[in-house]
Amino acid sequence: MASTNGLGFFESGPIGSSASGLPKWQNQVELYLQPCADVALADLDGDARLDIMATVPSLHSIVVFVHATSGLSLPRFYPAGAGPLAMATTDLDLDGHVDVVVTNSNNRLNVLLGTGTGGFLPPKGFRVGKQPVDVVAADFDDDGDDDLAVACSQAGHVTVLLNNTAPRQPEIVGWR
Repeated sequence: MASTNGLGFFESGPIGSSASGLPKWQNQVELYLQPCADVALADLDGDARLDIMATVPSLHSIVVFVHATSGLSLPRFYPAGAGPLAMATTDLDLDGHVDVVVTNSNNRLNVLLGTGTGGFLPPKGFRVGKQPVDVVAADFDDDGDDDLAVACSQAGHVTVLLNNTAPRQPEIVGWR
C-alpha cells in the first residue's frame, strides 16, 4: 500500500479471517519512511519473485526493493524525473525485462528501461498533456507491443502514445 507516511506492507498471518471477514494480518513492516505516490509489483530480476517499487515525489525517484530468498533488499533509488506520481510496468522494448513508465509533475512521462537485474537505465522523457496523473500500458493498436495511455487532469484528456520501437531496440525512440 502507498500512503502519505511511506510505503508499508503487511506480512500475512495464519490462514483464516477475522470476525469481520477480513484477512488476519501479522505485523505491518515499514519499508521506507518517505511520502510515496504510487506502488507497483513486478518481477524485475527474472527470479519469479515479485519485487516492490514506489514513486517518491520529493526525491524525484522511484525506490525498488528486490525480493530475494532472504527477504527484501535494501532500497535502491533510480532517478525518475520531477515529482514522479503514477507508474505502470510493461516491456516496452520487448527485450524480456520489465520497464517502468512514470508520470511526472512537469507534464512529462518518463520511461525507465529495465536491465533484468532489478535495476533501470536512466530515464528518457516524453512530453504529454498538462498534469499527468495516471498511466496504463496495453496494446491499443494490436501490433504486438504495449502502448501507453496517460490521464491528464488539467488538460481534461487522455494522451495515447503508440509505441513504434522495434523489438529489442536498446532505447525507446518515440511514439507515433
